[in-house]
Formats: sequence, structure tokens, C-alpha cells
Amino acid sequence: MSTQDHTIVIPDTDWSGYRKIIKAVGGRITEAICQPPDFKLDLKALKASITPETIALVFSSPQSITGATFTQNELADICHLLDEFPKLHIICDEVFADLNLDSTFHSILSVCPPEYRQRLLVVNSLSKSFGLDDIRVGWGIGGTDLIKQMQFLKQSTMDPLSDVNLRIALMAHSQAGQKAQTKELEKLRANRDLVASHLKKELDFTLPETQVGPYILIPLEKIIGRKSPSGTIINDNLSFALEFLREHQAVIIARDQPSQRGQIAISLAIQQKDLQIGINRLTQFMASLKA
Repeated sequence: MSTQDHTIVIPDTDWSGYRKIIKAVGGRITEAICQPPDFKLDLKALKASITPETIALVFSSPQSITGATFTQNELADICHLLDEFPKLHIICDEVFADLNLDSTFHSILSVCPPEYRQRLLVVNSLSKSFGLDDIRVGWGIGGTDLIKQMQFLKQSTMDPLSDVNLRIALMAHSQAGQKAQTKELEKLRANRDLVASHLKKELDFTLPETQVGPYILIPLEKIIGRKSPSGTIINDNLSFALEFLREHQAVIIARDQPSQRGQIAISLAIQQKDLQIGINRLTQFMASLKA
């Protein structure tokens, strides 16, 4: 599969690193717009994004921001695009599969018909589910040609897997590793519940049921147009983030994808005491904005 001068479709909400990788190898990007509250791929919009020059669809499952999962029927519909578009490949990033806090996760491998699997690649890693961001250990499951290309790319661009990283990978899949993963999930759930209860109490905001991942998205529709204590008008999530930084010396995530410009994101993957300080500052700032 050559990406040179070909188009690759990605959801506008997905990991920004995809864009850099695609551009680095000479590919062109088409973004499929995903809508709140779950930001999952819409099949109709997805089909409209695919052209004869489209060589691949890259997406994350669960959804990388909200953690929303796809049903088996939704995944099957995505797989059937391979029948409708013979040049298309699907790359599904399941890095958040083990960090889903509530809903049921289905791998696309469980529903993809055998005749399509040579054009399917599923990737995953230890970096999220075990909190090992500095340990680049991952794997891919897919068609023979796709795996061969992965091996060639890895040999051409990366150092071989070190003995230390290999040992960490094996430990992660041991009983001790599974306990560590369970502890990480418990931490995320506790942080999610902390943020949810605080937002409900202070701002009367209820988290959508679709937000079951390691981030929380807060819509700003009731905030847009208000003024900060310094007199700055909040026009979008970027102006909100900049004013919040200036007023409270704290950073909030302001994503630049079109469908998320009216929202801010909070990561749950931090210590609870730091999260408590941050959410206190956030609600104080939001309460200080005047119509």
C-alpha cells in the first residue's frame, strides 16, 4: 500500500499525529467530520469522503476523545466499505480499548469477514492502557502485505526493540501487569466521577453518557459571547483557554478540529489532587464570566 499522492480519510476528531505521519509519507488528507456528543464516524459522511484516490481509512476505536465505542453492527458497516471501494484499506487504532470506563468494547477483528481481512490492519500499544507513555511497545494484526510493510518501516526508521522494553512488555501481560491495568482504570473512573459531581454541583452540567474515555469534553455554548473579568469576549475554545491560562495559570485543552471548537477537554490521566485543583479553578473561572 503506497500513500504517495493518495488520499487517506481520517475523522476530524482523531489523534493529530495521524496528520503528521500521512503528510510525511506524501499522502493527502480528507477529514470526515464527526458530530457531538459521541463524535463517532457517520457512515453517510464517511462514504462521501471516499474518492477513487482514497487508499485508506484510519480511525480509532474506541473513539480517541470521548471513549465512545462502536456497536458490532456499526463496525460491520465500516468493514463493508472494503467491498464497495476495492482500493480501500482500513487501519483501526484500538489503543484505548482497555481504557473504556463503562460501555462494551468490540474489536473490528470480531466482525470483519475473512474476505476483507487482507485489507484490514488493527494496531495497539501498551502506552495508554498501562500508563507507559515513554515505552514504545506496540503491535499490529492484519493482512500479510500490510504486516510486511510495517516490519520494513520499523526496520527503516526505528531501533530494534530493546531488551528492557521487551521485558516491560512481557511484565505488562503478566498477572502483576493486569493488576496495574485494573488500578489505572479505577483511577480514571474515580477522576471521572470527581469531575462529573463537581460540574453538576457548581455548574449544573451533566456529562453525556457517551463520555466513557480518558477525557471529558465540556461544551461552551452557554459561555460563548460572555466576558472575562479582564473584559475579553470568549469567542471560542481557544479564547477561553487563553483567558483561563491568564486568570488562573492553568492549562486546558483547546482542540482545533471544526466539530470541537465549541468544547474544551479535560484529561483524567493525572493525580486526583491535581485534578481537584484544576477543576476548582475551572469552575471559578466559568462562574466569573459575565453576559
